[in-house]
Amino acid sequence: MRLLAEAGALVYTCARNYIEAGAASFGEALRAGTPVIALAWNPGTCAEAALCEQTGLVVQLDHDDDDEIAAKALADAIEQVTPLRAAEVQEIGLARFDPVRHFQTLAARPC
Repeated sequence: MRLLAEAGALVYTCARNYIEAGAASFGEALRAGTPVIALAWNPGTCAEAALCEQTGLVVQLDHDDDDEIAAKALADAIEQVTPLRAAEVQEIGLARFDPVRHFQTLAARPC
C-alpha cells in the first residue's frame, strides 16, 4: 500500500482480447490516494464503474488501434490526471471501496 500511496498514478492495461474480471486493483490504488489511468478495449468495464473524473481516467480504444496509438493515449491520460489531489482521490476511494462493507456484502450472499 505504501508504494501505491507514493505513486503519481497507477496505469492499468490489459491485452486487447482480455476481459478483465474485477476492480480490486482500482480500489486499492484509490484507497491509497493514487489516481488510476485504465486502458479499456471494450465498453462496460470495471474501470468505467470504478473511476470518475476525480479519481482517474479510462482510455477507451478500438481493437484495431495499434500499440503506438495506445501508448500515446496513455501518455496523454497520465498528463490529464497529474493535477488530481491525492487526498481527494483517497477520500473518494475510502468511501467507494470500504473493505468492511464489501466483506459484509459478500458474506451475506449464499454461495
